Amino acid sequence: MKKIVLGILAHVDAGKTTLAEALLYQSHSIKQIGRVDHGDSFLDHHGLEKERGITIFSKNARFTWKDIDFALIDTPGHTDFSSEMERTLAVLDYAILVVSGVEGIQSHTLRLWHLFEQYQIPVFIFINKMDQINSDKIMVLEQLKQQLDENCIQVQEELESSWQEEVSYASEELFDAYIKHNSLSLSILANAIKKRDIFPCYFGSALKLEGIENLLEGLHRFILIPKEEKDFGGRVYKISRDDQGNRLTHFKLTGGRLKIKDLIDDEKINQIRLYSGSHFELVDAVDQGEICVLPGLKKTIAGQRLGIEKAQKVKITEAMMTYQIQVEEGVDKKQLYLKLRQLEEEDPQLHLVWKEESQQIQIQLMGDMQIEVVASLIQERFLEKVSFIQGSIQYKETIEQQVLGVGHFEPLRHYAEVVLLLEPLPRGSGIEIESCCREEDLALHWQKLILTHLTETIHPGVLIGAPITDMKITLVGGKAHLKHTEGGDFREATYRAVRQGLMMANSVLLEPFFPFQLQIPKEHIGRAMADFVQMKATFQTPEIKDEWATLTGLVPAITSREYQTVLRGYSQGKGKLTLFPATYEQCLDVDQAFEENNENVRAESIRPSSSIFCAHGSGVMVPWNQVYEHMHVENKWVFAKGKQENQNNQEINETNETNEANEAEPPKRRTELGSSLKNDQELEAIFQREFGDLYRRKTGLTGNLGYEKKKYKVKDTTEHQLTKEEEKVLEHHPHALNHKDKEVYLLVDGYNIIYDWPELKELAEFHLDSARGRLMDILCNYQGYTGETVILVFDAYKVKGNPGSVTNYHNIHVVYTKQAETADLYIEKASHTLGQKHKVVVATSDALEQLIVMGQGSIRMSARGLKEEIQRIEQLIREKYDYFK
Repeated sequence: MKKIVLGILAHVDAGKTTLAEALLYQSHSIKQIGRVDHGDSFLDHHGLEKERGITIFSKNARFTWKDIDFALIDTPGHTDFSSEMERTLAVLDYAILVVSGVEGIQSHTLRLWHLFEQYQIPVFIFINKMDQINSDKIMVLEQLKQQLDENCIQVQEELESSWQEEVSYASEELFDAYIKHNSLSLSILANAIKKRDIFPCYFGSALKLEGIENLLEGLHRFILIPKEEKDFGGRVYKISRDDQGNRLTHFKLTGGRLKIKDLIDDEKINQIRLYSGSHFELVDAVDQGEICVLPGLKKTIAGQRLGIEKAQKVKITEAMMTYQIQVEEGVDKKQLYLKLRQLEEEDPQLHLVWKEESQQIQIQLMGDMQIEVVASLIQERFLEKVSFIQGSIQYKETIEQQVLGVGHFEPLRHYAEVVLLLEPLPRGSGIEIESCCREEDLALHWQKLILTHLTETIHPGVLIGAPITDMKITLVGGKAHLKHTEGGDFREATYRAVRQGLMMANSVLLEPFFPFQLQIPKEHIGRAMADFVQMKATFQTPEIKDEWATLTGLVPAITSREYQTVLRGYSQGKGKLTLFPATYEQCLDVDQAFEENNENVRAESIRPSSSIFCAHGSGVMVPWNQVYEHMHVENKWVFAKGKQENQNNQEINETNETNEANEAEPPKRRTELGSSLKNDQELEAIFQREFGDLYRRKTGLTGNLGYEKKKYKVKDTTEHQLTKEEEKVLEHHPHALNHKDKEVYLLVDGYNIIYDWPELKELAEFHLDSARGRLMDILCNYQGYTGETVILVFDAYKVKGNPGSVTNYHNIHVVYTKQAETADLYIEKASHTLGQKHKVVVATSDALEQLIVMGQGSIRMSARGLKEEIQRIEQLIREKYDYFK
């Protein structure tokens, strides 16, 4: 029998669980349809779900349609339980996205679509509630095409020729097949769905069983069965507990066969369960493609991949707010914390932390609904009544450069030394752990133990005690003693090595930013843009279509916490704000972060950075900044490598300073482009020589400055001595006056200028390349006389797959933006970054862009103003060189 894992996902109240019940009923897997609002549904059987009428936990069900066995996973639709939903995505073969025919596309629908793309899951769309009088089929189908994908296509039962012709435009492969055969076979259509070239849409009513059979037939007709894998492979996607408290591992077998008494991660399987709702059957074995539950395993973790499955770094949505758990008087908080680790095992995104210094338990939660559910679970499972006090935004910390961390633990009759290499990673990378230590230097079992200690806990940073991230930690050396080393010794040495390395590095504080999409009636777009500027957001020029405006960009989580309420107020409930999973970027207000987290700074007693060495028969404490001088590791190449890297960095900085003095060309652009401000390699390529280490801000501790909060040192600059010609330019150059000691950057919005200057606009209508070339030549002459750094930016954001490019055209820099990045957004980032140390002028006639760059501290110049400036400079050039004589 063919096996498929099928997920059902939707915005809350779209009818997702009702559709799941309808599929089970239509396929004769259940005899009666339950209802979520009646509390008698087959899938939502947990007491909390019956009480609240929503899905909180993902559930499994099983049904068969013709020759396909479906393992159905019903997932939560409420955003507070997004992490529960997202963990199931890694095991889905196909997904059904449920959309309400009344409400249409909603905010969470867009987030789900983004996740489907991220996981490359083929999707069937079911538009539900079409029995209601206010449903609108045409409206919803148009929304699907505009907001999700233009290849969301309603499926016709007979797949007639006109429908096939419409489908054929979805991809070149489909078009070629249709032209060749004048029709599209089922196998070609199924392959197109699997490749996400088309997204079949079905309309109906789950409550009244309308359209359900058509959907089932479509699934049977268009689904492709994964190829057979003989070798064992599997994915753990969830950990839970049954009514008796047994630990359950939810597992998908992706290759081979799994039997009773087999081993998984050195643990024996004693039972295999196949769940459907709250009931299960016991089987002796399962085959590839099956979803099963394995009771009793202790070592498995959610997200784990086994056998032929390669490890995959998956970013699950995290809560941005930290809460403090309040308990009744007399409760042992430390013991409660240890019990609550069971909940964290089931939902790792809770990120429980025990604060020894304040004797408090901290937890990360998504919102009010999850707060209620977690409080109920704690009372139900551990018989403790708790409440929650909202804390601060969840910050994170990382480092700017690689550094060696050394931890030594040698009190009397104990011994362990660990040497770690800490390296920064691009934003969003998380923590990566590996070992390159030789077995002849440190036994393999000790190396595994050290790696376990690195992964068993969340390591706090040294700025405000926030979790570290975007960092690779490599075990490069270590030492044990044949008689005196115990397991706990390496825990002490490992923690100290991490902390000592962080103290030696330049740390950077990060805060969460939400990518957002705002849809609002166009009469309110001015108010919305003003609000987002006030919230320190960056955004693209709004798109206006009919009566609606769409604004997309990036907004700090800390400034946008209450905006949903504000939006509902002034838009009369019509505005729709979608916040996508957060990314972490450099903190905008470090002082505020320090004030909010003053209790967490250092925590030196919990995670000491010093090391303990043995001298004269007793342990001696050695401060973190002196550990290198006392370390025992014999493979000195490790330390030499670290010193060489530091020396290389110093030489690079010295070379940059020399190049700056000589006005040398900037270094070549790196080929890998980043997405964050700090790691934007395009900007780095142009400006590396101007200000050395990029974007250094007052983020706290630097390597050898001790425990006090310090600001980064800024490289001294020598005032430039102006020539007479340059003085003359300044006299006629208003935006450079009073800034003789600062280098001037001119950022030019290329197409805005071209279509504003009549002579260039006329040329562009005939040949756009010629207009671009003419503008580049004009700016080259301008730069050659003024000496400004000129950056000409052209939009290329609509070019699919475009990685962007930065090239040098004679003496100016020409930027073509990458996919999904407009010239406006690029200029905003550049002006924000460069404005911290340099004078920045932005040439554009885009009123919104002028407003934003003014807020960044840059000077605005209209297209007409730039033209007048260039004409003035050309006159100076003619006077100096007697050009026309």
